[in-house]
Amino acid sequence: MDQIQQLLDEKSLIKELNLYNKSIGNQGAQFLAKSLETNTTLTTLNLWNNLIGDQGAQFLAVLLEETNTTLTILDLGYNQIGNQGAQYLTKALETNITLMTLHLWNNQIGNQGTQFLAVLLEETNTTLTILDLERNQIGNQGAQYLTKALETNTTLMKLNLKFNQISNQKMIVKINEKLKINHTNKQRLRCLQIQCLEKLKQLNRINEIKSLIPIIYDSCLMKY
Repeated sequence: MDQIQQLLDEKSLIKELNLYNKSIGNQGAQFLAKSLETNTTLTTLNLWNNLIGDQGAQFLAVLLEETNTTLTILDLGYNQIGNQGAQYLTKALETNITLMTLHLWNNQIGNQGTQFLAVLLEETNTTLTILDLERNQIGNQGAQYLTKALETNTTLMKLNLKFNQISNQKMIVKINEKLKINHTNKQRLRCLQIQCLEKLKQLNRINEIKSLIPIIYDSCLMKY
């Protein structure tokens, strides 16, 4: 705990925090979540291989749900998070609108936990673009949940399901095809946005857009 606090104290404006392989456990996750309640600069948090289970995931989920508005990348790979932990994180991401990348590789998430994540992708979350579920305990049923979710989800770009227990390769193909469509549509949208901005610039009206919706303006300039 002292090591975590020291890092946070020394780097009050820290944007990336790497605490991988520190064995902080659930208690450390609780301490970290509490410490980050007022942080407004951190965008990347790496916690892989830290003995974090469902309880630790719950503490981090509360942080994402109630206070944090800056974190865009969260790596919880190689921990001990199961279906319950996946449910906690899912609930948090129903309202969180900043997290874009979630790594949950090499945990203990099964079909039930995958269902929670699938419902999130299908019904509420439009921010997550990368979801890493490699080396969990996901079977054909879990893959089916994700396949259904991707029928309506248009924002997820990458979904890693390698080394699970999925034997139905047709579903994997279908998932990859939908992700490819999402990626292609995003590229097309970016091109249209940029074309619109260029036209507005020609009409000398670009500053109107910048003042009204600066976030959208900035995102439009990110060419893929």
